[in-house]
Amino acid sequence: MRDVQEFVPENERAAADTRKARVDRLRTIVADIFLGEEHRELRENIERSFAVPQVGDYHNEGMFMDSHLGLIVESIEDVAKSEFPAEISPGIREVLTRAVRRDPESVKKYVFLHDISKADCLTVKFGEEERSVTWDEWQAMLSASEHGRKALAGDEQALRDFCKEQGVTGVSYFQNEGETKRQHGKVGAEELRVAEGMDAAMLAAIESHEVAYQFQGIKASTYEKYFGEMADDARDFALLASYVDTMASLRPDGKPDLVNFLALAESREKSESLAALQRRLDGAKLDKQKFERAWAALRNSSEPLTADMLAEAESKLRMECKLAGYDIAKLRDAVEPLVTNGTLTEEERDRLLAVAETDPQNIGRAFGPKMRFLSPALKQAQT
Repeated sequence: MRDVQEFVPENERAAADTRKARVDRLRTIVADIFLGEEHRELRENIERSFAVPQVGDYHNEGMFMDSHLGLIVESIEDVAKSEFPAEISPGIREVLTRAVRRDPESVKKYVFLHDISKADCLTVKFGEEERSVTWDEWQAMLSASEHGRKALAGDEQALRDFCKEQGVTGVSYFQNEGETKRQHGKVGAEELRVAEGMDAAMLAAIESHEVAYQFQGIKASTYEKYFGEMADDARDFALLASYVDTMASLRPDGKPDLVNFLALAESREKSESLAALQRRLDGAKLDKQKFERAWAALRNSSEPLTADMLAEAESKLRMECKLAGYDIAKLRDAVEPLVTNGTLTEEERDRLLAVAETDPQNIGRAFGPKMRFLSPALKQAQT
């Protein structure tokens, strides 16, 4: 009798062998991390997650989620070896490496737990129509089709054929049904909080691992909205989570799209640099109004601000916002014509010179409407 494998095209056999080897490797890691009867249900849910479908523009690493998890394992190994794409800055490389080394065991757990609730948050897209489905409903859909039954056994090509047959154009992991909104990261983190041995930083990373998609550009305030209340180690872990998730989510061209992650990373760098810059300027004698305007412009701009840019930024702010100072002799000469033509009295001239010497910021408040006459003279005498 001929072996059934002889009837399977070579490329399909190779794909099946690749997936089997990957799943076997993942199972071995899971068995090593989650030992004992107390983790039996967790291991079963992780096993279930290997079969979560991946259809659409954002997960082209494979038709099942085990391919995504396998790439995350590889990405973490690369971080541990300090191997990064050229676009990742030295500062962010340091953060990612620090996160991996802080608690390697929690990082391993994260790989298998961060998407554990995708199966419970499935939304299937049929053309322009979207429908939330339970895991049991998805299994029943597959069971009703020959291609689907093969897909249940782990056949990636069969799942492609099933999706084509049924008109499935995408699968996402967020359910939006009226008042009910279920996001797989938040659902997973909430359910895992009751389990034993769950690191707080890891749970925070699970809950926020998709936040990178909120970043279209550099925005320090957005970073602080999502991460400002986290402890330092949790912020590091969250950034690592976003990075490895991005690196393991391949677009149709077979490559990860780092645009959103880079915006998140640069927003973090800017937020931290702004805090450092504020400390450097603490106690500086600056024009309050000028500083408030300049600071708001810097904070709200989409321009980067990294640690190696701090000295230049500080110097610029000190220059732009310095307190007004005047050469009193030059100012006396400059305003004398205003006394001669009656715009200023001698008393006003003397008060102007006194304020310019002792409290120059308040010249505008002291002379109000006459500032339109005084401004040219003040400009001439400014130091």
